[in-house]
Amino acid sequence: MEVLTYRIGKDKRSLVGPSDSITSDHVLNWSGSQDNLWVQGRQYEEGLRQVLVNVLNSDGTVYNLTGFNYIFEGFTPDGTHRIYDSKHGIAVDPVNGQFRFDFPKQAFATAGSYKQAFFRLMKDGQSVTTLEFDMTVLSDMVISGIVPSTYISPLDDILEQYYKKYTDADADILAIKTKWEKTIGDAFDKWTSDYKSIENTVTNLQTQLQVLTAEIKSDQIVTIPMMQGWIDKIANIIANMHVLTTLKVGRMTLADSDNIYPTIHAYIYQYGAGVAQANIDIGGGSTVYDIPVRAERLTPTSINIYIDSEAAKKLFSGFSMVDNPEVSVDGSFAYITSGSYGLAIEAKGSAVTGFTVDSAFKI
Repeated sequence: MEVLTYRIGKDKRSLVGPSDSITSDHVLNWSGSQDNLWVQGRQYEEGLRQVLVNVLNSDGTVYNLTGFNYIFEGFTPDGTHRIYDSKHGIAVDPVNGQFRFDFPKQAFATAGSYKQAFFRLMKDGQSVTTLEFDMTVLSDMVISGIVPSTYISPLDDILEQYYKKYTDADADILAIKTKWEKTIGDAFDKWTSDYKSIENTVTNLQTQLQVLTAEIKSDQIVTIPMMQGWIDKIANIIANMHVLTTLKVGRMTLADSDNIYPTIHAYIYQYGAGVAQANIDIGGGSTVYDIPVRAERLTPTSINIYIDSEAAKKLFSGFSMVDNPEVSVDGSFAYITSGSYGLAIEAKGSAVTGFTVDSAFKI
């Protein structure tokens, strides 16, 4: 391991050019008292090229490095890129002015002699620097590796942290997405067949997702409060959807219709055909109301029917269906009658051959 020894306040060199500008015409002279200050490595070395640094005061006493950060600053041989590394300095014996520095792979990307290389010692926002040392990089004619670039370790750390947060956030967003897919899927199972209601809800959800997509595409950082805001909006949309208060009516049997799925409708009414109105001896009828219905297809000829019982109660004050209602079928309709109230289920586009009322059906 190379050893570099510095005396802060005593080490000195002459200026390079009128303004100490290190260029191809003005280079550091490494002869004389500083010829022991050198580090040499080969292209594409990584991590194992180390140097032990001793720091002394001008009088030869040890320079106490307790609480210091050790930074390597270098101007690469190509005269284009710079290295600023505050990450790889390691305290060995700070009280006695000793630290080790493990050079990063970026320091050995370009073969040649560094234009400038030195250490900056920082503590509490203040700093002092060592004299330069001769740093050379031998070429590797066999393999190629690192593309030369400027390396600033604090920025590199921030980018690594950001990438980690990004990948973690990606997993978090996936978990949120999975949760909401299930929530929305469960909601769909309860929605009415009212197409307009579903269309409006989907439009509202798409709007919120477009806002999120636009934020991501514009490279905006998605914060937790922003994400929570979108979640709250989606939750509000779902909370305000027209949810079907499902009540199973029973199972409808259809004639075989070449696997064509019929459109299902449900209607409620009072005083249907053949049912006499109160105090009147002849059959009459009331206004017929279309109520929300959901069909669960079991086989091409068998369907479970569910209705929104709350909607029925709102349309007819006192609407009820007690135990063992009467059932009849005719064409594409099944009729369920209980007292003066009637429920008709239509399988539009098919013929109904039977209907079995669910044992728990009651309104």
